[in-house]
Amino acid sequence: MNEPSLAEQRAAVRAEIHLQRDKLAQRLSILGETPGGYPRSATMRLLMRRPELVAKLAALVVGPRIAGQVSAGLALVQALRPGSVR
Repeated sequence: MNEPSLAEQRAAVRAEIHLQRDKLAQRLSILGETPGGYPRSATMRLLMRRPELVAKLAALVVGPRIAGQVSAGLALVQALRPGSVR
């Protein structure tokens, strides 16, 4: 019975959590951002870059009818935001 100690188990779990967080951050393209940018929240940066997530979230929370309105409003806000001309 050569089981790892509680401290070793804790360290292994923490290492795994950090690895998963790093992988997720890379997938969401938020690693390497300069702090203090707009928006400051990582969640808001993600939602501003991926408006389809906002539409899916709105559909889950409030239903598909209102989700369409949220998507249209988000598209309008993005179009009016400075620097959005492509």
